[in-house]
Amino acid sequence: MKAGFSRRCVNPPLGSPIQGLGQRGGCKSIREDIYVQALHLSHSDEEAVIVGADLLFFDRPVIDRIKETAGRRIGICPERIFFNVTHNHAGPPVGTWGYGHIPDPGYLDLVEEAIAGAVGQAKQARRDVTISGGMTRCRLPVSRRNLDDKSQAQWLPDPDGPSRLCRPPQFARAGPDGYTPSGTPPPADTRRLTRPRKCWPP
Repeated sequence: MKAGFSRRCVNPPLGSPIQGLGQRGGCKSIREDIYVQALHLSHSDEEAVIVGADLLFFDRPVIDRIKETAGRRIGICPERIFFNVTHNHAGPPVGTWGYGHIPDPGYLDLVEEAIAGAVGQAKQARRDVTISGGMTRCRLPVSRRNLDDKSQAQWLPDPDGPSRLCRPPQFARAGPDGYTPSGTPPPADTRRLTRPRKCWPP
């Protein structure tokens, strides 16, 4: 197997809006750079790319456009390119759902070119690798809800709890290409879960 990695900085211009959590006044300074990363994997005649972005979320049409551009750059079909985002609330908007921000088309162009460039560089940087697996523990609260003594969910570290993605009623739906917002606002009670809810994937 061969693998190659690359990343590109996608810092927004100062003054750009910051998506979510009531942050006002836009980007006043850069404390840490934000990046898009690409990992190119190949084995025999098969290849795939995993893209990561230090951003909140993309709209499906934007993802499709970026995958088309990156796929043409290295000659693979868009279906072989997979995306992940870090759900960063300290970055600019790249999606239209929620928080009332509209992405800047110029910034989306910058992100698209950065991803396509990182994908191309990752393919060029391929070298022989050996893959192995392992397990560890993490005390960061990632997609985990800690139930208090009244069985109400708190956004706190729960390193021994199950890691799962819960589906508030009529808030999210599973689509053919993954999970997308339904456009229905979340019910008022989704921040205080008093009993386990059905989670997906099953």
